Amino acid sequence: MQLILVFFLILQLQILHNKSVKNLSEYLYLAHLTNYEGLESGSEGYLNDAVGKFYLALKYLPRYREAQLNLKIISDYENEIINRSQAKQLFSSALLLKRQNYSDAENIIDDLVRELPEYYPLSIYQGITYLKLKKYILGKKALTRVIMLRPNDPYALYLRAQLNHAGSNISEAINDYSIAVMIDSNYAEAYWGRGLVWRDMHNLDQTILDFETALSLNPIYANFLEENLQIFESYNNRGIRSLKSGNYHEAVEDFNRALEFNNQFSEPVINLGTAYRKLHKYDKALYFYNKAVEIDSVNPDVYFNRGIFYKETEQIDLAIDDFQKAISLNSTNSDFYSNLGEMHFYKQNYKKAIYYFKKAIDINKNDAWIYYWLALSYDNMKRWDKAITFYQKFIDYTPHIYYEHRLKAVERKRRLKKWLLKHKFNQQR
Repeated sequence: MQLILVFFLILQLQILHNKSVKNLSEYLYLAHLTNYEGLESGSEGYLNDAVGKFYLALKYLPRYREAQLNLKIISDYENEIINRSQAKQLFSSALLLKRQNYSDAENIIDDLVRELPEYYPLSIYQGITYLKLKKYILGKKALTRVIMLRPNDPYALYLRAQLNHAGSNISEAINDYSIAVMIDSNYAEAYWGRGLVWRDMHNLDQTILDFETALSLNPIYANFLEENLQIFESYNNRGIRSLKSGNYHEAVEDFNRALEFNNQFSEPVINLGTAYRKLHKYDKALYFYNKAVEIDSVNPDVYFNRGIFYKETEQIDLAIDDFQKAISLNSTNSDFYSNLGEMHFYKQNYKKAIYYFKKAIDINKNDAWIYYWLALSYDNMKRWDKAITFYQKFIDYTPHIYYEHRLKAVERKRRLKKWLLKHKFNQQR
């Protein structure tokens, strides 16, 4: 056996040299491929060949726990703990799992369990099978048997955590992942799995902490689209939270980190522009708003947000252009129309302002501030009967927290009514 291992070690080194593996993604791919080939050999009874494949998988990915498990099965065969037929059947069931033939794998495993009820590699594969079949309670029972026999086995805890997470037993999932990383502080997969649970709990700080730990232990997570997007999304969402709570410097850090993982989406770029706008760093704000337009020129939000920037920096004509572009891409957003109305109001073009405010009201009749702008527009046009109507609507729709604006509207409406009555009386005389 030792001669065989020496032979395969030399063979592994030759393959690594000849393949010129360039990055972690290739190592991972080759590890999965050679492990799969080992399962094929093992299912056909070529256990010596399978040994070489599993060791090669571990050469590519030293902490590949499934390959370690498969080597344990062969070791148990060599030590006569299981027989050749049982080893073949185990590898056959594992191969069926890879091929997504879960029910066939379950049938083989159920037969083996009657022969080997206490054999923990079998219970682990049984747990994986039940996870794939969404039989979470049965899967937990199988893996709990392993954990009772081997309480310091982080792989069994990791798999049970996955079952708990899939079965919505969130606190148990967190607990299992936490014990797994206590046993093995370098268990990147367990940190990542726990991060996914924290994400489902909307705990962004813990999500990011676990994702970053997993990433530091195994940078491969940044190279896969799904995992990359999960890290990106977590940073972007935490940045939005900071932006809403006024923590603009923290928001900038998170949006920048999100862009390190993926710079193809306009949302964090827009958000960066907004954070810098809130910090009054207008050059940077405009840079990111322009960048967002470059990334996604058919997204109305990029124009709307840049329009808000121009509005706040009193570049009215540029703001008008951007709000009009936003409307041309999405004519169902009342904010686009109301902001365009405001720009025309500031240019004292009250007829156009009223036109856009009414467009906004058609979309959202509950926006009190649009009624306020309509009242102001009619007031400036000296159409006081209309102004009174819209001041009243503003009063009706405005939350009481805006009592100062409500008082101003009440007072202006009172004065206009008084003036109209006086004007009417004078006319009658």
